[in-house]
Amino acid sequence: WYQRRVRGPEPTAMPAPSSRSCKWSDHTHKTNPAYIGAFEKAFWHLGPETASENVAVAQLRGCCSTSSANKAREIKTLARQSQRTGVADLAESGLGDDGLSQVLNALDESKSVTELLLDDNEITYVGIQSLACALEDRLPIKRLSLAFNNLYNEGVIKLAKALPSSSHMLHLSLRDCEVEIDGAMALADALGDGACKSLLSLNLRQNLMQNEGVTSLCRALESHESITALDVRENAFKSDGTAALAKLMATSGTLSAVALCRNNSGDDGAKSVATAIRRNRVLQQVWMQDSHVTDVGGEEIQNAIRDNNMITKLDMRLNMIDPTYMRAISQKASENRKR
Repeated sequence: WYQRRVRGPEPTAMPAPSSRSCKWSDHTHKTNPAYIGAFEKAFWHLGPETASENVAVAQLRGCCSTSSANKAREIKTLARQSQRTGVADLAESGLGDDGLSQVLNALDESKSVTELLLDDNEITYVGIQSLACALEDRLPIKRLSLAFNNLYNEGVIKLAKALPSSSHMLHLSLRDCEVEIDGAMALADALGDGACKSLLSLNLRQNLMQNEGVTSLCRALESHESITALDVRENAFKSDGTAALAKLMATSGTLSAVALCRNNSGDDGAKSVATAIRRNRVLQQVWMQDSHVTDVGGEEIQNAIRDNNMITKLDMRLNMIDPTYMRAISQKASENRKR
């Protein structure tokens, strides 16, 4: 029902580890490799940092031929500097569980490394246990990406137990980590109990949370005081899950963007979202492509956005909606952007 990310052909020459220093404004340029999608590009680097803040980046992305010991040494060097915000980019570097353990040992007691990119490294619940221990030891990570790893429920449950110690966490990506209902419920329990109070964005795209998991997560986030962006695209939920999302959208005083594309929301789900749009004056973006919505739901959405001056993006493409409704929705969102 969705296509898992597939790596392209391996490059003829593997990249070598490198490091660089820059300003925050340069680090967050649109070409940043951490921006693997529109959601990441829009929200991953929201936070308190200033444009002139000094940043040190250990660039090991794609360095599969570099041994784990050498990767750990690079990270140790990064961790030793204390005058700059540290970024450890280890995405697609073939770390595995053992390599992750070595990297975390190198980060021991670091107070400056705040961004850890671990995408697509064949990390399992075994590696997550090491990561959980590091987080419980107060590793001050603000941005943690575990996208495209094989966490499954067991790994997410282990991670969730460490989240109460992650008071610095601003952005968490568990995109395509095989999260199912039990994992989603463990994450919901942690967030509902006050974990990650400063969390701004949560990416759970391309998992299998279904109605029950999404509902539990949304209920937990209803009382969250900082969540700004939520991505639950491609999670096999139906109108009941969309209703839970809509309730969160309607009541949250901070949530400005929700992505729920490619779920079977249907017209009942669209009606729930329409109600949320009428009630909420904080929400700015709703991504609802390919959600099995017909003219019935399209008309509800059109009527809801008519009196809403905050929504600047309401993406209803690839639904079975009359072009008249689509144009009206798009035009109103465009007018709101110009306000």
